[in-house]
Amino acid sequence: MIKLSKYLDIFCATVSGLCMIAMIGFNFADSIGRQLSRPLLGAQEAVSFLLAIFFFASLSLVTRENANIRVGLLVELYPAGLRKAERVFGALIEALCTALLVWMVFDRAARLENIGTLGTHYIVPLYPFVYAGALLLLCALVFLGERALTHHRRPSRPESPRGAHSVPQKKK
Repeated sequence: MIKLSKYLDIFCATVSGLCMIAMIGFNFADSIGRQLSRPLLGAQEAVSFLLAIFFFASLSLVTRENANIRVGLLVELYPAGLRKAERVFGALIEALCTALLVWMVFDRAARLENIGTLGTHYIVPLYPFVYAGALLLLCALVFLGERALTHHRRPSRPESPRGAHSVPQKKK
């Protein structure tokens, strides 16, 4: 599972980076073209497709690094057992919501495929892009599974001297 996770991590990072570079290229070419009265036709649609793929690839990377934004204002005040229960409950909710989102995106892709929805400028089917997003989101679910199986929670950033939250620490 760890080896699969490593390859998925590399894949998501590569897809995310390539999408970012392509979006920058489209926007740069379109901006220069507009100044010369020759805008890049379909640039906005291409950037929209790339942004969707970038979003799902990056979301998987954020999940992999356990860097989701969490607000825990009073967590340090909980007893240790309650903190652990809160982490487990939060992880379950995160996994359930991610699984639901994966299902919803796959369902949307299937509906777009059945209807035959096409892009406005390039006249390409939209469903392959949505399926790609669903598969990238499925990577996030794999990363959540890996974290659950290995009981490994990487901190999103180094702890500050005062702790992870703004609640004052008890003096020892």
